[in-house]
Amino acid sequence: MVTCTAGKLSLEDVLQFINGSPYFASMMAVVVRFADLTEADIPMPRAHACSSELILPTVHRSYRDFRTAMTHAFVLGSQGFGTA
Repeated sequence: MVTCTAGKLSLEDVLQFINGSPYFASMMAVVVRFADLTEADIPMPRAHACSSELILPTVHRSYRDFRTAMTHAFVLGSQGFGTA
């Protein structure tokens, strides 16, 4: 259910990426963790849907690079970036 148009994402898109559902449960807490990645790792955000955990890479040199990676992640959704 990606509704990205002209670079704009909805809250539902973000929730779908983080926990596999476009809905926010009343008792849900999203855990955000920052991870240093090596050159071999893909510099994309990752999510663990069962624990509603969002892991953000810290390798981007600019906000623009970070935003591009985040937008691509939300648009690709659960395809896994080939890391599964």
